[in-house]
Amino acid sequence: MKSVYIIADDTTGANSSAILLNKLGYNAISLHKEYEDFNPASVYALSTNSRGVDKDTAYNRVFDTLKRINDSHAILNKRVDSTLRGNIGYELNAFLDVYPNKKAVIVPCFPKSGRICQDNILYVNGVMLHETDVAKDPKCPIKTSNVYDLFKSQIERDITSISLSNVRGQNLARIINDNLSISDVVIIDAVTNDDIEKIAEVITKLKLDVITVDPGPFTYYYAKSQKKHRKILLNGLVCSTTPLSSLQMKYIEEHDGYVYEIDFNRIIGSDYKKYKNEVLEVLKKIENNIVIITSISINEDKVISLKDVGENIGLTQEELSELLNNRMSELFIEYSNYRTPDVFYTSGGDTTLAFLNMIDSYGLKLSEEIIPLTVYSEILGGIFNGVHLVSKGGLIGDEFTINDIYQFVKEGKNNE
Repeated sequence: MKSVYIIADDTTGANSSAILLNKLGYNAISLHKEYEDFNPASVYALSTNSRGVDKDTAYNRVFDTLKRINDSHAILNKRVDSTLRGNIGYELNAFLDVYPNKKAVIVPCFPKSGRICQDNILYVNGVMLHETDVAKDPKCPIKTSNVYDLFKSQIERDITSISLSNVRGQNLARIINDNLSISDVVIIDAVTNDDIEKIAEVITKLKLDVITVDPGPFTYYYAKSQKKHRKILLNGLVCSTTPLSSLQMKYIEEHDGYVYEIDFNRIIGSDYKKYKNEVLEVLKKIENNIVIITSISINEDKVISLKDVGENIGLTQEELSELLNNRMSELFIEYSNYRTPDVFYTSGGDTTLAFLNMIDSYGLKLSEEIIPLTVYSEILGGIFNGVHLVSKGGLIGDEFTINDIYQFVKEGKNNE
């Protein structure tokens, strides 16, 4: 699952939004101090404690918090108070400055708490916002119930809005797409959770890269829809020199996977660093769900004797094997830093150990045996702490095994 970062202007708001996402299988963590050791597939609720401060301080606190997050694929949420108090627009400015390629979608509703929006007017239990007691808040008074006006008074971007009749109509996808093509910020009416869920589903299907702005429910439904429609990414590292491994690679390449065959002489040669960068440039352009990096030939036409090659360059077979595994792992890790998968796949005990040592993992949390000698686990420690790993013996399975593993992972991940 994608990580979720909720930036809220107070701790209770951060907590209330984050806890909703636990229903989707996330681990929600609320932070009120600076923190940078973020793990994948988690919810982080970060409070900037900025509701009652001046606008510049609020902007800077949000800006600095966002700069600590290094996850371009995450779901980003500007959590706003359900009665829209505080520096809501100034803080959203920080989001749009840090992420200039993203657009913001505001759904300022929490139906279960009586907060709904119709014709751009926010109602609290049936009363217009500016007529409620909360409007008299001494720190953050509210003078209007118009959501557009509240944001427009603080934000430095073009804003448009979408009415409830359009949300419930047949052309919502086109309307959202059209609005986001001309504006950086779009406010959308909603009265029920069904309205909010429909908005989230449409945005996901359109594959729009948005910042969610809301008091909680919209981000929940957006994360839920992302999970429902997401691709499951598997990165594989195979150095096992068996005919069976070749058959498994060939099957995957013929069934929508991508297999990159490493040039053996260059991976162990003196120009390794140059070669590694060349390979990475190729791999970064690949969009397949399954990407395997392998040192063996798919067609078994490049049989390599580690013993013979080692003798030619003055290394024992064991030393050459270690060099190969380490360099393959280094390449694999650099690629995976660019494209962090839902699950890693490794074939061969030496390969698996080299990878785990290089990422500074101290162990695995064992979850399930998929087939004999093929274990589904969770990486403990290191730069991929919390990411799942499927490790398989080199002589295990048949030509369909990697596909079977992928289907197992896909089913499990979509149910988490």
